[in-house]
Amino acid sequence: MSNLDKLTVLSLAENNFYGSIPPQIDKLTNLINLYLENNQLSGDIPPEIGNLIQLYHLDLSNNQLTGEIPWQLEKLKQLEWLNLSNNQLFRKCSSRNI
Repeated sequence: MSNLDKLTVLSLAENNFYGSIPPQIDKLTNLINLYLENNQLSGDIPPEIGNLIQLYHLDLSNNQLTGEIPWQLEKLKQLEWLNLSNNQLFRKCSSRNI
């Protein structure tokens, strides 16, 4: 993925991909839009996605993702649209100010 550092849009939706989202996704530092919806991705959302600070759109919906939504997503200050629906995710309540 390190060779794709100029990439701004990655759309891999509706491809029946399975497995986990690789933590190396944070090497795509210029990503503005990331669409991985409607696949069979499983496991946790890697906290490294929080390093993609240029993201405006993030869609991970309709997969088989599990676990806690990583707090690192709070670092995505440019994020205008987020869809995590139809997974098995949860968010712990935090005493931190959001």
